[in-house]
This record gives sequence, C-alpha cells and structure tokens, in this order.
Amino acid sequence: MISKTSKSNRVIIFLVLTIFVFCCMIANPNILKAQTAGQIIGKVTEAGTGSPLPGANIIIEGTNRGAATDMNGRFVIAKVPPGTYNVKVSFLGYQDSSKEVRVNANQTVSVNFALTETVVKGEEVVVYGKLSRGKAKSLHLQKMAPNIKNVVSEEEFSIFPDNNAAEAVRRIPSVTTTTDQGEGSYVQIRGMAPQQCSVTINGIKVPAPSALAVDRKVGLDLVQANLFQSITVTKALTPDMDGDALGGSVNFELKGAPEESYYEVELGGGFNQQHSEFNKYGKDREKFYGTAAKRFLNNKLGVLLSGTYHRINLGSILREWHYNDDALGKEASVIWNKWTDYDPRRTRYGGILTTDYEFNPNNKLILTYSHNTYLDQEIRRKTEFDGKKGRENMEVRNRLEDQRLDMLSLGGKHLLGAVNLDYTLYGVKTHERLPGRTYWRYRRSNSHLKDLSSEEMFNLTGYGNDPWPDAGPLYLRYMKYQTHDTKDNDYGAAFNIKFPYKFLDQNSTFKAGVKVTSKKRTYARTETKSSGGMTDELSTPARVYPFEDVVWDDPEVAKLGFDYKDNSAYDSENFTANEKIIAGYAMTTLNWTNRLSTLVGVRLERTANDYLYTGTYDATNTEPKTNYMNYLPSMHITYKLTSNSNLRLALTTGLARPSYSKLVPYEFVDENDLTVSKGNPDLKPTTAKGVDLFFEKYSSNLGFFGTGFFYKKLEDQIGAHTVFEQRDGETYKVTEPINTEFGKIWGFEIAVNQQLSFLGVKFLQYFGVYANYTYTKATSKFGDRELSFSENPPHIGNLGLTYDNPKIGLVLAIIGNYRGKVIKSVGDDEYTDIWYNREIRLDVSASQRIFGNLTWFVKLNNLTDQEQREILGDPAKDFSHVYQTEYYGPYAESGFRYRF
Repeated sequence: MISKTSKSNRVIIFLVLTIFVFCCMIANPNILKAQTAGQIIGKVTEAGTGSPLPGANIIIEGTNRGAATDMNGRFVIAKVPPGTYNVKVSFLGYQDSSKEVRVNANQTVSVNFALTETVVKGEEVVVYGKLSRGKAKSLHLQKMAPNIKNVVSEEEFSIFPDNNAAEAVRRIPSVTTTTDQGEGSYVQIRGMAPQQCSVTINGIKVPAPSALAVDRKVGLDLVQANLFQSITVTKALTPDMDGDALGGSVNFELKGAPEESYYEVELGGGFNQQHSEFNKYGKDREKFYGTAAKRFLNNKLGVLLSGTYHRINLGSILREWHYNDDALGKEASVIWNKWTDYDPRRTRYGGILTTDYEFNPNNKLILTYSHNTYLDQEIRRKTEFDGKKGRENMEVRNRLEDQRLDMLSLGGKHLLGAVNLDYTLYGVKTHERLPGRTYWRYRRSNSHLKDLSSEEMFNLTGYGNDPWPDAGPLYLRYMKYQTHDTKDNDYGAAFNIKFPYKFLDQNSTFKAGVKVTSKKRTYARTETKSSGGMTDELSTPARVYPFEDVVWDDPEVAKLGFDYKDNSAYDSENFTANEKIIAGYAMTTLNWTNRLSTLVGVRLERTANDYLYTGTYDATNTEPKTNYMNYLPSMHITYKLTSNSNLRLALTTGLARPSYSKLVPYEFVDENDLTVSKGNPDLKPTTAKGVDLFFEKYSSNLGFFGTGFFYKKLEDQIGAHTVFEQRDGETYKVTEPINTEFGKIWGFEIAVNQQLSFLGVKFLQYFGVYANYTYTKATSKFGDRELSFSENPPHIGNLGLTYDNPKIGLVLAIIGNYRGKVIKSVGDDEYTDIWYNREIRLDVSASQRIFGNLTWFVKLNNLTDQEQREILGDPAKDFSHVYQTEYYGPYAESGFRYRF
C-alpha cells in the first residue's frame, strides 16, 4: 500500500487528466457547447421567514434533470432544451411546491419558491421555531448526501448549551471529545484517536497549533462555534476528501455573505462554581459577539464581518497518588501524593471577513479571511508529599499559552454549460508561544510523612494550616523558565471539475481534481535554570505559595540576583519539518435506477517529508527524508427503500500520518513531574480499510431514525507504551509511541431525532427527543497482550429533550452526555494500565424572545459536577486504584441577543 516513488506527482496529474478527457469524449462530445438550450435559475426559501433552504431538491418533472440549492438557497439547472416544464421542489419537513416554467433557447428563466411547513393532523400547520428550522436543514442535507454523514446547522448549535466548537460536535452520534479544565478540546469519531480524525474549515485542513505529541490533532477549544453556519461530520470518506482522516472528518463551514442584509449582537456573562481553593483571577465569565452582513453593487458583492470575544476564569483541583508496588494489586498502599490547584484565565477572540462577487448566476469568486486567538494565563500551585523519602516539595508555575490561527482563501465557482469548476488557493498559519513558563520550586525534609498510614497519605492536601510546623519552612531550590515556540505554515491549491453524463438513461456525474499542500513546521524550546538559593530570605511556610503570577523577566525577579544556566538537554526535541502532499482523485456517481446509485473512485496521495533536527540529540544514524504513496479506493452504494429511507453501504480506505515530533529520536526527562517522553523515528503511518452499513429513515414531521454497523482494520496502529522505571532513586513514568502489530475496530450506532408533533397531541407538538448511542470494540496488539486502543471509549451517547415554541418565543434544550470507561495508556501489565473512568455530564440551555428580535438566553453546564478520574488498572477489577482525579465544577452564562 505504501511505496517510494519519485514520479508519483506526475502520475497523479496524468491519471486525473486522462480520465477526465476520456470521460468527456465518451459521455458527451459537445459538453462544453451551448447549443440551443436554456437554463433555469432560482431561489428556494422558507415562506414564513424568508430564510434560504440549502440542499433543496429541484427536479423537472418527466425528465431526469435537476439540481440542489446552495447555502443561500439558490440553484441553476443548465442545458435545458426549449419547452414548457413543471418544476418541483422538495425539502424535508416542508410541503412540496411546483411551478410551470417556459424555457427558451439560449435564455435564462428565473423562478423562486417559498415553502411552508408540513401540514399535520387536523390540517393545522405547525410553524417552526429556530431550532426546528435548523433541524429541517440538517436532516435534509444528511438525507440527500451520497455518503454517511451528520450535519448540524447554526440554528441548532447556537441553541444547544455549548461554548466552543468541540462541545457542539460531541452532540453528534458516534462523536466524543476530550476535555481540558472541563472544556471540550479534542474530537474523536467512532472511537478513533483525535490525531486520526481530520478537522477542516471550509474544506481546508487545519494544522494543529500545539506542539509535540499532539501535533497532528487539533484542539477545537481554539475556535468559537458562533463563527460557523454549519458543522458536518463525515464518517465514510469519499475520494474528493483528504485521505488523512481514517477516523472521519469534521468540517466547519464559516458564515458567508447571505442574500439579505442583517446585523446581530450578543452580550453575556456568567459565573464558575469552581473547586479551586485560590481565585487570583476570580470566577466570572464575559462574552461578546457581533455580525454585520450586507450586499452591495446591485447585490453582486456580498460582505460579512463577524467577531467574537469570550473570557472565562476557571479553577480545578487535581490529585495524584503513587503506590508502593502496583503489582500487588489491592494490597498496594499510598507512598506519594500530589495535590495541584489550577487557576487559569482563558481569553478567546476571533473574527471572519467573507466576501463574494457574483458576476452572474454561473460565476462567483469568494474571498475569506478568519482569525482566532486563544490566551491561557495560568497559575498552578502544587505540593508533593513523598512518604518514602520523608520529603515535601512545593511549586508555583506561572505561564501564558498564546495560540493563533489565521486562514486566508480565494476561490471560484463556475458553471460552463453543464460543467462545474471550482478552485481554491489558501494559506493557513498557526502559532503557539509559551514565552516564559516559570517554575518556583521549594523543598523541605519532613520525617512525619514516613509515619503516615496509607489512608492518611491519601488524604493529604496542599492548602490550609501546616500540620507539621516543627518541620520548618520550605526553601527555594531553584527558579527556572522555559520558552516554547511552534509554527505551522500551510500553503495549498485545489482544483475540481464535475460534469453530468448519461448512464442507462439516468443522469450520472463524474468528478476529478488535484490538490497540493506544502507545510513547514518548526518547534523550538529552551530552558534556563537559576542557582538554588536555599536561604531564609527565599523560604516560605508550608501551604503558602509565593511568586503567584510572577515570571522570570518581571522586575522583582531581577532584584534576586540569580545566576542562570541553560539546560541544553531540554532542546533535544527541537526540529524543523517539511511536508508536501500531492493528491489526485477521480470518482463517478452512477445512478443505475431512480432508487440505486453508486459512488466509486480512487484517491492517490504522495507524501514527502524531510526533517532538520535543531536539538542536541545526535540523529546522524536516522534517515531524515521519507516519501511514500497511498492508494485509497472507495465505494458508496445507496439504495432508496422509499422516498424517505435509505440503505447505505460504504467500502473505504484511509491513513493517519505519525505526529511530526513522534518521529524525532529524542528523550526528555521532566524531573518535576517524574516523567520521561521519548520519540520513535521508526514509526510508520497507520492505514485502514473500512466497511459501513447504515439504514436511515426520515419523516416529513422532522423525524429521523438511523442505525448501522461499522468495521475498520488498521495496520501499523500507533499507540502509547508506558512503563515505570527507577532512575536515580525516583520512579519515572516513561512513555513512548510504538506501532502495534495490527488493530481493528467495529461497532454500531443508533440515533433518534424526532419532533413529537406526529403524535397529534397539541401539548407535545413543540417537544422533541434527541438520543444516540454508539458501541465500539477496538483491539490492538501490545506485546503479547491484545487490548483496546488508547483513548477509545466503548460506550458513548447523548440523551436530550428539546422544546421549541415560536408562538411564545421559548426554546429549551436539556442534554445529557455519557462516555464509558476508556484506557488512556498501556503499561507493562494490567496493574499499570491507566484508565479514564466513565463520565456523565448534564447541560441545559434556554432562550426566550422578549419582544421583537430581542432574546434572552441562559446556559448551564456540567450540572453533574463531573470529575475526570484516572485509574491504575481496569476500574471494574478489584485490584484497581485511583491514580488521578480532577474536579472543575458547574458554570453558567446568561445574556441578550438582538438581530435586526
């Protein structure tokens, strides 16, 4: 499946062009000629609000000609022979509409449709609220898609109780997220690791701003959900998508310039009921959002400007325990305890500028710029109790994490006769800085710790009064500061062509394209350490944490007169990586009958990497350059059992490239956290073959039921291997990435999304039920053991109740999220495997129209006060022990939104 080639880029381009020319010749030699045909253009909107209905199905009755509307509800049906036709429009949840249209040679005729909600029992029309309108759009786009995917509209995720993009995604079936300080961060699809899932914005892959082991997985806490108009999760890839997404793909579609002008502003604030014992920054939350959209030059030029600002003050308590001998199972006792208080302030702001210029209905240019900034200012207070050595360490860490994401793209969409052309030129830059992460490290001898029982050692905390004042103060051992700088610059271009042709007297389509991406990623870090001190002037009582929010270059530090020394070993992970990916694909959608269609195609991707090691590690014995080709065929079969039910079968392939930093042959020792992280230059990319079988049924009253089975077989799966080693009298946790012998994952999902109006009970007509459950079984070889993938949850689900009453303007969503136990990292044996325990979260949101377009909203999150608990050993086994816990607390936001 992977082979080196120096000519693969030319092979890809030659293949795509050859297939294109060949298919043009056999399908329709006159495909680009105007002939004497005309065309039909128009727009499909909702009658009550005038909002566009994207993805509406338009057909010319009695023919096999048709189209689908774009995100602005507009459509074009090209190459229509002269004559009089009946044009019919359908959209899930709305009544069909038909109009008679007269088409003349070489002319364009315009026809618009305004659809009304579906009539229910008693011929009463149920008017949709904001949530119901969004649900109709999402379900219709899912239904009409050629592959297995889920769509969430802006109307839905703006109502749900979510504060960032990751939290909005985890409501989707088979999707879960990891958390950081209680907030959603990394996305997993069907149990696959975040680095095996692709994240794109407007179809452009987002490079990860973070460094080291997470440099292929994108933390979605960087971006705000209210900058997007839709979210699509693709579970079965098609050839026109990036192959580096074997777990699936999440695409965020930025807001675009609409047909109608509007302005919107939102102001809010809130409060965190955090567990932190210290509140340097407070507990408040602040939020602002605004959008302005307008069209100019006789509606040819559209402009949308949107900005958002969100500042939150968090706080959590993390506790960790080590045991005398983990292999003793339930007989082990606590000999080491770490208590940590996190006091972070997180600020996010960003914006988008989208412009489009429409020359005519067939030709459009689009220019988009987006920016996101994430600032994480954090104070970490930590005390470590070592019962074996009779030693107490205390530390204050102050740091700023600064992440930036900038994306600029220029694209065009053109309809030449029956041929659709689109292209995109883009540049994406991410930058993460930790300019001066500063540690203040203290120590004292404390013989009392040696006499404590396991229970007493377990219960120690790092705040309150000192229980052993006779042990004396803690003395500063050293002050050190670290700098981290990660840059990722991506530049690329993509070109696609699509045209129809006849097959068995049915309309079918052919699509092909090429994409080139060039990436440069750099990572550099330094560490500088002060002299010890150990004097009375630099001592502190226990439970008192000096130098809060003080970093190395503050004036008060200069007065201490430290001598400094660089730690040359700390830069052993520094590198510069260059990666170039040249891809080409060809695919066709064959409509065998009105019910049966097949999408089949292949994608070729050539990857070339080279590394420049800028650290101190001697890497002369490794190969700094690699290149390989991936051949990725796929097939999607859809059979329409009825007009509202589909049976889908997908056979797909994909890959996941190793993290850049994991290939660097380094070993980094953290003496404070007693951890060792290592690289592995022999890692191979993970490849996979997948099978999906899915049944879905839709109803006109906004109902959806879906269930299906999925299976993937992975080769060269990458996992974390963890062991505990004795080094200089200390127990270190050593983690290294490895390729396992094989991997496989299978499971099933079931989802229900149903408005209760179908029951005919007036009281229930505005209520809806939202529920999904996914089971996954994943296994991989770790030495002589067969275990689940790291961070693969076997059970995930959502259960929610919604209420959307447009008559009184009230919208309510109550949603619970469940994630079962999951293995985090693999140890030497079952006693040293580290697991996450199960988690249950409950979130509530509501909005109420006050008058006109003024709305009040409230969001309540983590009402279960869910902790994150790590366990040594399977939590279901009696030998397991708690390894780490972290509590975050519930939080709330409320405010007002006005649109005009």
